[in-house]
Amino acid sequence: MPEIVKCCVPWCGPVEETLIDVHEQPAFGPRLSADHFAVVPSSSANAGQARGSNWSRGGEIGVRSGDALRTAVTSDSSKLRAVQNARIPNGGVFTGQVNSSGRPHGDGVQRYPDGAVYEGQWSEGAAHGLGELRLQNGKGYAGQWQAGLKHGEGSERYESGAEFQGSFACGAKEGAGTLTWANGATYCGDFRCGKCHGEGQLRYTDGREYNGQWQSGAMHGVGNFVWHDGKSYTGHYQENKRHGPGVFTWPDGSLCKGRWENGKLHGSGTYIDGEGTSWHGRWVRGERQYWTD
Repeated sequence: MPEIVKCCVPWCGPVEETLIDVHEQPAFGPRLSADHFAVVPSSSANAGQARGSNWSRGGEIGVRSGDALRTAVTSDSSKLRAVQNARIPNGGVFTGQVNSSGRPHGDGVQRYPDGAVYEGQWSEGAAHGLGELRLQNGKGYAGQWQAGLKHGEGSERYESGAEFQGSFACGAKEGAGTLTWANGATYCGDFRCGKCHGEGQLRYTDGREYNGQWQSGAMHGVGNFVWHDGKSYTGHYQENKRHGPGVFTWPDGSLCKGRWENGKLHGSGTYIDGEGTSWHGRWVRGERQYWTD
């Protein structure tokens, strides 16, 4: 009976296939607050002050239930007027077009006290259409907006140096996209509620690669993991660990198939060497107990 010494490290011990880095997904963006106060320019041509404005980046002020942010342009473009450096009571200034109600509508730039800048299209006081938000800490977003939230196709940069390109819905990554970490690792696939979810491919910088199913940011379901030296595992995953039926293969063609539990072979299994000879055995949490034949 074979000793299978080579198996002890590659698949008897747990191998954590976790994501390389974490990334935050704030739903930031200029949007109208619950109180629809207008941005009103002063009579001074160079001051452009505003009175009673209370619109700001999303998340700073909640929107009251029923106070829907309008997703369609409701004002006649002929009634738009320009303001310059209109002051916002909670800080910052706005330069651009406002509608008959005095709310940003059309093209405009809002500058915040912390140095952040939003430049793009507006509708009824909220970022709506194409626009770019640039933050001082290196984060930012450029793309489509709807009612003050990232919505549609866009590109987002993170403070860590990571970058995402793809689809957004209601402020979070949703649908197909590519996330690239600062060290060069990439995930390309499906997202849901800002996390890897569905089918996707994760490529590490050392040559490792996972192709398969994801759930809430973790490898979960059926997938294939390949190491840079030619080893591979094809089978089931649960929360980033091999869990369920699967097959581990070595570069010389030998393999072991069975059931895994929390990353370790557990229960009945079969080892097949490179010549095709097979042995059956039983394992408990990665340790072989005996051969059955």
